Amino acid sequence: MTEPTGETISFDIEGAGKRSELELPRALVEALADETDSPADVVADIAQFDVTRRAYEMDADATADRAIERDALALFETHFGVSFEELVEARE
Repeated sequence: MTEPTGETISFDIEGAGKRSELELPRALVEALADETDSPADVVADIAQFDVTRRAYEMDADATADRAIERDALALFETHFGVSFEELVEARE
């Protein structure tokens, strides 16, 4: 197994009575941050974005009435203050 050569930073993720640890390269987290973001904010934003992207791209069969996608999109907009579609379209 390859070991990281640079400094790392660990995050504890808790939810639904379970806990997990996430270790990332500190330099990567710092590179993704802006001047007001804490390391935890950076990881939370990335998690929110990626989970929403995955819900958005799910097959219709996996979410019969699209409730999962709708909820993910609503929570994304609450978190970022902009809709997922607007953010994705702005990047294209």
